[in-house]
Amino acid sequence: IKAIEYFKEKNSQIDNKAPIDFLKKDEQVALVHKNGLFRTSLYKVLLFIHVADAIRAGELNLKYSYRYLSIKEYLIDEQTWHKDRKNLLRLANLEEFAKHDVTINTLTKLLHEKYKVVNGSNGRTPRI
Repeated sequence: IKAIEYFKEKNSQIDNKAPIDFLKKDEQVALVHKNGLFRTSLYKVLLFIHVADAIRAGELNLKYSYRYLSIKEYLIDEQTWHKDRKNLLRLANLEEFAKHDVTINTLTKLLHEKYKVVNGSNGRTPRI
C-alpha cells in the first residue's frame, strides 16, 4: 500500500526513495544499476507485478471493483441474514437446504452411495 500511495503521490515519477520493503531481496538488489543509479523502470514493472499478484491472491482488493472484492464483501451481512433468512432462501430457490442437519445427512448418504459405485459395491467407505 505504501508503494502504491508513493506511486500516486509522485504521479509515477519514482526515485530512489520509493518503498521497497514489499520486494524480495534479489529484486531490491536488482533495482540499483552497476553505476549506482536507481532503475525506475524496473521498479515500476516489479510494483505492477506484485500488485497484480496481490489482487489475484486476495491480499489486495480494489475499492470499486466487483470482481476483486474481498470474500467478505460478497456475503450477506449477518443482521440481514437473521432477519430475512427464509425470504433469501426462497429467492435463491434454496429452501430445501434450510435445515442443516437434514441437508448434511442427505448429502452424506448420497456421497456414500457414490463411493460404493466408484469403488465397487462392497459398501466400504474408502480412506481419504
